[in-house]
Amino acid sequence: MAAAKDAVVIILDVGPSMCQAPPGHSTSLEISVKAVNMIIQRKMFANTKDEFALVLFGTEGTSNQLNENDGEYENITVARRLGLPDLELLRFIHDQIAPVIDAIVVGVDLLREQTVGKKCEKKIYLFSDLGSPFGNDQLETITEGLKSLQVHLTLIGPDLYDDEDEITCATDGSGPSTSVPDHRKERTPQQVAGENCMRQMLEALDGETYSFSHVLPMLSFFQTRSIKQTTVFRGPLEIGSQLKINVYGYNRVREEKLPPWKKLSAVSQMSPNPDTMEVQMQRSYHLIDEDDTEVDKENVAQGYRYGKTLVPLTKIDKDSMKLPTERCLSLLCFTSNENVRRYQYVGDNVIAFVPQPGDQNGQATEALKCSRTFNPARQRVFQCIQHRALNPDDPSLPDLDPVIASYLEPSTEFKARCAPECMKIKDMFRLEKIEKKKEYTAEHIFKPIVDKPNGEPSTSRTNAFDETDFSMASLARGSITKVGTVDPVGDFRTLITRRDEDRFDEAAKQMRECIVQLVLDAFGDQFYSKALQCVNVLREEAIKAGESLMFNTFLQELKEKIVNKLGHRFWLLIVKKEVTLISQTESPDSNVTDNQAKEFLEGHDGAVEKEERPANDYTDDAEDLLELME
Repeated sequence: MAAAKDAVVIILDVGPSMCQAPPGHSTSLEISVKAVNMIIQRKMFANTKDEFALVLFGTEGTSNQLNENDGEYENITVARRLGLPDLELLRFIHDQIAPVIDAIVVGVDLLREQTVGKKCEKKIYLFSDLGSPFGNDQLETITEGLKSLQVHLTLIGPDLYDDEDEITCATDGSGPSTSVPDHRKERTPQQVAGENCMRQMLEALDGETYSFSHVLPMLSFFQTRSIKQTTVFRGPLEIGSQLKINVYGYNRVREEKLPPWKKLSAVSQMSPNPDTMEVQMQRSYHLIDEDDTEVDKENVAQGYRYGKTLVPLTKIDKDSMKLPTERCLSLLCFTSNENVRRYQYVGDNVIAFVPQPGDQNGQATEALKCSRTFNPARQRVFQCIQHRALNPDDPSLPDLDPVIASYLEPSTEFKARCAPECMKIKDMFRLEKIEKKKEYTAEHIFKPIVDKPNGEPSTSRTNAFDETDFSMASLARGSITKVGTVDPVGDFRTLITRRDEDRFDEAAKQMRECIVQLVLDAFGDQFYSKALQCVNVLREEAIKAGESLMFNTFLQELKEKIVNKLGHRFWLLIVKKEVTLISQTESPDSNVTDNQAKEFLEGHDGAVEKEERPANDYTDDAEDLLELME
């Protein structure tokens, strides 16, 4: 169980020795500032309640309470008192960056003063190369003071045990060393004395130390908030009707969601005192009437359409529809581990049942530590937010951090172990490039018609859809057997594009019947647009199939049936859209000239116009019919 919160004092050495480094390498101060930045960023983005204070030693000035009281502890500055980390602290460390023992004393005093009555763990992070002068006459007293306050001390600086590590690495024959080379300058006598002093203090306090070369990779990730792990199930495991075992279940893996974006006021941001800039949303419900009457939220219910009727569904209705169940965990059967697929371990519903506290058999550990595996998407978002906060005038985004990029690639060991299985998948699921079919032109359609040696038209019908690509839509169209009035164009195309049989004549006949039905059964002109689309599609497919005689005969019969009769307004629409007979220019098998096709639309034009009624007459007839029905 994690502590409620931490109270942390960061002590940073800004003395001259921290600014020295070999050519081409970062100074100790630069590494320290970057590490402090990372610590603050991790806590800010994790939304923790931990409080931080910043103490600088080796400064030209002095600003601390112990100096004001006793006149000692000079060249130490309390840059930030204990408080929640914020953007101002981050900017101070990013833009503006005493003896070491004295600085620790000031840090301890800061913790003692500002943590009275607070339940928290006290920590001090000391960043220094230990090159500043100091006195160790009060070392034991200071160590006892740290113990009494239960302060955990961590030093980030030179590797205090590098000599011992070198001896260990030289005698270890298990493999090459994985330590990161440390490009430091040679140690001064002052640094050697400081390292001995800090080593003695850390051993007495059971503290920790990290070298500059190792701390940055450890802090490169934005840490998620540490929360108390709670059970998702706590109760008996029922095995049959007689045996019950109390168990505790926890979520094995849960996705850490990114915090939701909040709306902020741009106007408030430009003001001298922007405050929180938060935009508060207020929602109200109103009737659609002249007074725009407001309705209380308690009187609002969800509604669902049933045809044209809105059916309300209240909370009581929803509760009555739910199946009442009891919370239980029952064993249904046993199965082999092979029957449980790997993907079934993914998700929030995978629960791990751990041994109860004190169980000696519950000591197994996982090879993959989820708490140390970071989400690359989350890391990238926070990296961009940090860059924008520190560089508000830079419109570009930072380059992807190499450490984050490494998380997008599996480990070398994992790749080597899975290589045979990956090759099997590659062999079983081959990736082949399929060239896109060329679009059909008039040359492709009509060439087989005049391709006979004697120049006579070919009687074979060319189907432009014989080589169309297979698609899921073709599976859905497989059950269509007749041209209906709901989607006549789609049904017609489906029937004529089937490869197993030639049903063009049958489909064309059904299409002609559908057109006549849509025209004669229409209420007013509500189906005329669909009927006109059917005529155009039938004409287009007749040209492709060399069936111009069929279409011309149908159009002539349709004209005789509807001109000056029921549906004559549909003929006006055909004349307006210039849908005429198929001429010899469009299809070689037609016996209609261009002039005859043009005259076909002019034959009864005048008679139709005389008989045409105003459009509002049909509306009046419909209203009269509704009145009679009432």
